Amino acid sequence: MNFSILAAGAGGLDITTLVMFGLMFGVFWWFILRPQNQKRKALEEERENVSKGTKIITIGGIHGTVVAVEETTVVIEVKDGTKMMVDKTALTFNGEQQIEPQK
Repeated sequence: MNFSILAAGAGGLDITTLVMFGLMFGVFWWFILRPQNQKRKALEEERENVSKGTKIITIGGIHGTVVAVEETTVVIEVKDGTKMMVDKTALTFNGEQQIEPQK
């Protein structure tokens, strides 16, 4: 039986171990962190580009139409003239987008 492999691993970190940790971090970044950052940037861009007449949904689930846009807030009309001032960070996505049903 070849015990030289076991003896080399017990002594400390070698280049193979460092390469494996690097590969694991790369895979983690590629499949988890990168898509999350892309979604965050797209949501930030959408919040900045919201305009009057846009149908939106807030993070609290309130559906409405934008009637006024300010620097950090928007005024939405919910129903029958009811208006609410909402912070732009509370907007989740544009209500006009189609949501794909899960299969």
